[in-house]
Amino acid sequence: MIKRYEPRKRPPGLSDSEQYDVGYGKPPLHTRFKPGQSGNPKGRHKGLRNFRTEIQEALRSPITVTMGGKTRRISTQLAGVLKLIKRALDGDPRALALFLGLAQSYNNEDPASVTEASDGDLRLLAVFEDRVRRGAMEAFAATQADERSNVSGDHAAREPGQPTPQRSPLKRVRSRRPTPGST
Repeated sequence: MIKRYEPRKRPPGLSDSEQYDVGYGKPPLHTRFKPGQSGNPKGRHKGLRNFRTEIQEALRSPITVTMGGKTRRISTQLAGVLKLIKRALDGDPRALALFLGLAQSYNNEDPASVTEASDGDLRLLAVFEDRVRRGAMEAFAATQADERSNVSGDHAAREPGQPTPQRSPLKRVRSRRPTPGST
């Protein structure tokens, strides 16, 4: 038979207001908060703001900049964007990539629909693809030739002064782990 949990009873010498079941959701009276008292008396400072609010205020705060010989007051956010654009136009590749990403996300344009590849671009891509495939095929052929020479035993017939044939960087090295029960 399963025993049910029964909450503890207070000793019988206590008054009716102090005698009650103690258990889940019913802490002892002496540990309860008094009426009007909080569990976190100091609490959050009333003037404390979260990080997002601080960033938004900092981005909105005006600063004075000189543009084209004139002083202007603009927001910090706009000054940051103008500085990013200046760095991108000066040739900084990271600034350019960041700026283009921002422009794409805030202009809601699909990059494929914005730029169409010209005939010259397509020819250049075809040449690049051909070179990559040719290089991969040469590496594969070298790997196959290396495996054939290792299987036929050519490496044992080398003269002592000859260099060892180099393995292709594409060849996968497998470690032999003992299987359970093989020892």
